[in-house]
Amino acid sequence: MGASGTNPANMGPAALTAEENRLEHALCQTQQACGACGEDFHACDEVLLLQAVRVHLVQNGGQYELHFASVLDEREEYLYYPYFLDLGCWEEQLLALHEYAEEVDTMKVSNAICHCKVCGSDILEAELVGIVNYVEWEVSDREPQGIVEVEYTVGGAPDILCTQCLRTLNNSVLEYWDNVDISNCGECEEGTEERCWRSGECTNGCKKDRERFMQSTG
Repeated sequence: MGASGTNPANMGPAALTAEENRLEHALCQTQQACGACGEDFHACDEVLLLQAVRVHLVQNGGQYELHFASVLDEREEYLYYPYFLDLGCWEEQLLALHEYAEEVDTMKVSNAICHCKVCGSDILEAELVGIVNYVEWEVSDREPQGIVEVEYTVGGAPDILCTQCLRTLNNSVLEYWDNVDISNCGECEEGTEERCWRSGECTNGCKKDRERFMQSTG
């Protein structure tokens, strides 16, 4: 007794092509590549999206929730370009990032709106953070010129990296943004680690520059 279902041998070439496109959509190229290794993605790959954004706490009805706002330049373009990452590549980078985080203090404050996934430090309203979301690939119903299109949606709550860990990722693990500093207000690396923008100590110039000047003249 034969197996139930459609026998591909009885299908015409056009029907077979359409069926193969649907059944084998996991092999479809997504037109996206990993920002770390450069390998092209297919719809079956486990992929994440890394973004550098500002975090805000907003009221939605009777509840508060986190909102992530893209940082744009004067031309309304991304200041920090988002990157797709292969899951394996990100896990390697995350391991390296955790090793760096062991050397820094965890910063705790009373009015935090979230905290860093890596170092555990608290994060305040409007601070620059990194967010990492899982990507879900979807095969589009549209097939212009017979080519299957693969689209994506971002799902689930993201993992959040504080400014310090995001800067360490970019400066010490893998450089994603080479044309712009990872900072909240242009502070130096030491200032990022100390969160100098919270105290206003560097409003009229970097306090580290002042300290170095005093040391050089003393």
